[in-house]
Amino acid sequence: MPDYKETTVTGTAYIRANQVVVANPLEGVKAVSYYEEQVVNLEDDQIIRPQGGIQEPFTQDNASEEFDLVDPVDGTPLGMTMEYKDLYVALHSLYLHLAAKRDAAATTAAVPPVEPTPEV
Repeated sequence: MPDYKETTVTGTAYIRANQVVVANPLEGVKAVSYYEEQVVNLEDDQIIRPQGGIQEPFTQDNASEEFDLVDPVDGTPLGMTMEYKDLYVALHSLYLHLAAKRDAAATTAAVPPVEPTPEV
């Protein structure tokens, strides 16, 4: 007996990282975690399902491990590599950059504009 309203469908499916978390504790192991989801594309629908994940610690032992850089839009290799320690430095630097932008915006918003005084 077939399943109720059973149909044959055509589509594609792939796995992607939908969330990245970087743990940067003051003490303890620093790590990056990727949470994955499966995307199923059908003719007129898309189904997204949570999957597993990957976690990799940042340690002295793997600081010089290299990985290939790829274009996030089409997946083509960029012909460059990066080491884990460079990624850690880049993330730290991005944090400092974003924090400085936030602080500058807050300072600008907190200072009222100076009104010109009329000449007598």
